[in-house]
Amino acid sequence: MHRGLRGPNPPAGFGGFFQAWVERFCGRSAILAEVDPQRDPALASLVERFLTSRFASARPCAVEQSFLTTIASQAVSGRIDAVFRARDNPGLLPANKQVLIVDWKTGQTPGDDRQLAVYAQAWAQEAAIPSDQVLTGFFYVRTGQLVTFDLAPRLEGWLSGVGLD
Repeated sequence: MHRGLRGPNPPAGFGGFFQAWVERFCGRSAILAEVDPQRDPALASLVERFLTSRFASARPCAVEQSFLTTIASQAVSGRIDAVFRARDNPGLLPANKQVLIVDWKTGQTPGDDRQLAVYAQAWAQEAAIPSDQVLTGFFYVRTGQLVTFDLAPRLEGWLSGVGLD
């Protein structure tokens, strides 16, 4: 994997419970266990913040989407938290973008935009759309802040010379 990026792992801990709740909320859960935010006040707070965000009424076309792509001749796999198409979500994306890829952040640690670059390449390849049509972002659930990255100008340079461990 690329330095600073982690490979896919099963949902673990607090963030995993939140992501499982989002899957259930979006009606796309394959998780059988009940995720009850009322059992954990911190999780309930995240759920409340999410429900007041723009994503509560948005319609994702994919949630917890697995991918496998090749970067610098190396196979890279992972899971994308959520993908939103412009045509399904009027006003959510700028007019010049077709897709918004979102990674939910439940902690305080800032996200690494190289992670989003990998997601953008994987989705663009799978959807057969130009990478410049993909907007990516971290949604910091605790604060309700969405930080977006237009990675297309940097994508080729990053991914062609990336050193994968």
